[in-house]
Amino acid sequence: MVPVFADLAAALPDMHIEILDMLVQDNRVGVRAEVSGMQDGPLMGIAATKKPVCFAIHSFHELPDGRIAKTWHLEDWLSVFRHLGETPRV
Repeated sequence: MVPVFADLAAALPDMHIEILDMLVQDNRVGVRAEVSGMQDGPLMGIAATKKPVCFAIHSFHELPDGRIAKTWHLEDWLSVFRHLGETPRV
């Protein structure tokens, strides 16, 4: 996952992540957040468009003994591609 996050950080150098909700129950945490930024670098083969993007992320974590043991994560990439008006080249 490190290369994916590095690619995203390079593509959106002004990236901002806003936590919208955080739910805690026992040793589990759910996070709903929004990522936004201007695409100033290549992203998944899409050249820099200088267009703003905004997309939702959802993460669910299991924390036995106060440390993350499992994570389930979802990012709304379809929204990113709609904002950019392109899909990745494979």
